[in-house]
Amino acid sequence: KAISENKQVILFLNRRGFSRTHICKDCGEPRFCPSCSVGLTLHNNRYSSDKLLICHYCGSTETLSSIKCDNCGSTEFTSIGFGTQQLEEEVKKNFPGVGVLRMDQDTTMMKGSHEKILEAFRNHEASILIGTQMIAKGHDFPSVTLVGILDADMSLYFSDYRSGERTYELITIK
Repeated sequence: KAISENKQVILFLNRRGFSRTHICKDCGEPRFCPSCSVGLTLHNNRYSSDKLLICHYCGSTETLSSIKCDNCGSTEFTSIGFGTQQLEEEVKKNFPGVGVLRMDQDTTMMKGSHEKILEAFRNHEASILIGTQMIAKGHDFPSVTLVGILDADMSLYFSDYRSGERTYELITIK
């Protein structure tokens, strides 16, 4: 309805990348970073068609086509969960012709890119803004009439006793 009324939409998903977990189809073992043992996140590769597994902790990368399961040696993997890249693809598929911008750490690495994305949205160059916590606070867009928080309870289950308070602080207006 917001799009049909020429209004704007913000979709908040506090998970960058394409898919948050990559697991072996044969044994169910998740793919972990060889350097720091953190779970790897699947990302689209902007330089080739091969997808990347990236550690969001240390930055280590592996190409999807080159990995084997450390547990059983299989090369068959599947992805679980979704991130801002996958959300962007789905939104573009379901709303063809509607301008979509994505703002996360992957799209704001270049100097000034953060401001360019916000300015483009402010100037109505796109109707939908998808982003991580960097879009959650401090913005005033009069044409935004719908804000969606996807997977809002995800951060409630972090291994931190303050996770409930942090989630509340992130998604409420102050």
